[in-house]
Amino acid sequence: AHRKQVRAMWRVRRAVKDGRLVPAAKCEICGKKCKTQAHHQDYDKPLEVNWVCRKHQIFIHNCVRELQRIASR
Repeated sequence: AHRKQVRAMWRVRRAVKDGRLVPAAKCEICGKKCKTQAHHQDYDKPLEVNWVCRKHQIFIHNCVRELQRIASR
């Protein structure tokens, strides 16, 4: 599972470096102007990302983990 995440992260980094992907200047959730991070909804589509602030990146991942924990009961 982590292999897909790492591969997707590197593809985004390469695309940003090459200029094929441009990070947003604002978080797509709160609209805060900041250095955004790429969030993947689907690691099988590595260049389809949402640009969010660090706070919302952590929030999203915590929500996903909690949902996975609940579903595995």
